[in-house]
Order: sequence, then structure tokens, then C-alpha cells
Amino acid sequence: MNKLAFVFPGQGAQAVGMGKDLFDQYDVAKRLFAEADEALGYSIKDMCFEGPADDLKLTANTQPAILTVSVIVNEILKEHGVQPDVAGGHSLGEYSALVAAGVLSFKDAVALVHKRGQYMQEAVPVGEGGMAAIIGLDDETIAAARRRRRKLVRSSPSTSTARARRSSPARRRAWRRPSRNSRQLVPRRPSFCPSLRRSTRRS
Repeated sequence: MNKLAFVFPGQGAQAVGMGKDLFDQYDVAKRLFAEADEALGYSIKDMCFEGPADDLKLTANTQPAILTVSVIVNEILKEHGVQPDVAGGHSLGEYSALVAAGVLSFKDAVALVHKRGQYMQEAVPVGEGGMAAIIGLDDETIAAARRRRRKLVRSSPSTSTARARRSSPARRRAWRRPSRNSRQLVPRRPSFCPSLRRSTRRS
């Protein structure tokens, strides 16, 4: 028997104009954008539709924006009889998956990922830090890297990340983005965990 899985995106999927076509066509999109604006205390709808891009890419804004549009897509599909048997997500996408699974309420999730983004921004201020994922490596190179106990995905200060990219045999096929998954975030865990526990209990 076939099973359907939804995998929700993480940070990096944002773009100015996101969700506008859904808002124009579906009442559920209008409702969820209004709920998100209320939970956040500012208009994530306007930021999604109009930007500016520099504001939208700030992680405290990116995370609720992506979650809101992800949940809207999920709800539209549900209205059309399409529901997953299992849901998962990459990083931020895990919260969208929890909403889809009925574990977290949408409003709780929007508020949580906004806080999550704020803590990440405090830990890694804009313009500092970076992450590079090296892609396109052959099996032999990967095996050699494992033997040397190096990580294929590494987070570090921007200069170290740049040096790692230059020394990579796949440097032309590497991409980088702000570091949001690293040891630099560990000190923020005690601040975030109580909010997560409260939301989970309510749900």
C-alpha cells in the first residue's frame, strides 16, 4: 500500500511575493495570514508579499514566513482531500510538520519559530558566521573525509568557512548561507526550551 509523505522546507526557501497567489485564491490563506499577524504583533503577510528582501531574510522573519506559507499549502491540500500519512521537515520545517500532524497549534508554532529566529539572530548576528555544504563529492572522497574525521557540513566563523570552501575539491559546487545550526546556538537553548514545553503542553 502506497504512503504519502510531506517534507516541509527550512530556511532559504523564502522569496518576496511568497503566498500572494494563495492569498488571492483561498480563504484559508487569508485566515492563516491574519492569525500569524495577530500572533506576531506585526504583518508577516505584508513582508511576504512586499518585502523588502533584506527584512524577509532576517531569520526572525524568515522562519514565521516560511512556516505560515507551508501550513497554508498543507491546509489547501487538505481541503482538496490530500493528506499525508507522515510529515517531516528540514530544520525549521519540523515545526510545519508538527502543525500538519496536529501536535502544535498554528498560532503556537508561529510564535515559537519567531522566538527561535530571534535567539538565532542574537547568537549569530547578521553578517557573522556562515555554513557551507559541499556537494558533488564522489564516494572515495567522502570515505577519505570520514577517515580523517572531518565533517562534510561545517559551521564556523565566516573566514574559516571561506577557507574550507577554497580548499574543497568541489569548491565550485559549494553553497553557503548564514549559520543557523551550530554550536554557537547552544547557549540559547535554556531560553527557548521553556517556551517549547509550554506550547507542547497546551497542544
